[in-house]
Amino acid sequence: MNLVIQRIEEALNIQENAGSFIEIVIEDLGFSYGKPVAAVTIYKCLVNWNYFQAERTSLFDQLIQFFDPENDDQHNNDKMAYWLSQASTLLFLIQQSLNLHGASSVPKPPPPTSPSGKIKMQLTASLEKIYGILLDNLKEELRLLLGLCIQPMLKSKKVRRSQQSVNVSQVNHWRGIVDRLDTLSNTLKENFVPPILVQKIFTQLFSFINAQLLNRHENAM
Repeated sequence: MNLVIQRIEEALNIQENAGSFIEIVIEDLGFSYGKPVAAVTIYKCLVNWNYFQAERTSLFDQLIQFFDPENDDQHNNDKMAYWLSQASTLLFLIQQSLNLHGASSVPKPPPPTSPSGKIKMQLTASLEKIYGILLDNLKEELRLLLGLCIQPMLKSKKVRRSQQSVNVSQVNHWRGIVDRLDTLSNTLKENFVPPILVQKIFTQLFSFINAQLLNRHENAM
């Protein structure tokens, strides 16, 4: 994890310069051995600076703004997947750190008014927003593809045409949906999005597909 170590060392040397620190970690630093470099760098620096015990959250307040998908191309699913991976990893690391410092075997979450509580709430909100935008993008893409799949079925009820022509058209459009889901799977894998989120995304997408097919079928009857 040489890249991670390098970025951490750079960030640690500029503790007093929040602007320079943020410039380092908001770059597309990629991944090292499956770990999001930016998320690990941020976490290691915050721990080193005893940030979770501090009374101020000004640095994190500035940093969290760059996890806001409104500052990026919201229609770029690759970027959304990248930030989804960064945000989820950072949240996991922070939760683990807070749990390790808990006094009991089942530590209670920090109060929302505490610095640690505020940090988790901000990061959770950003994570949910990124996830929601990515899911909406995918649903819109699938909605268009599903429309193409079902259109030949509806037309065949109104206009006489060869069954072979209809079947070929439908197969091609369904193949397009499969290809899109394959592309999504690869994108999430390349960005090391946690498996639990990948499973949740696909579960919701398949539920969406089923609902769309059911609604269109009922409307066609």
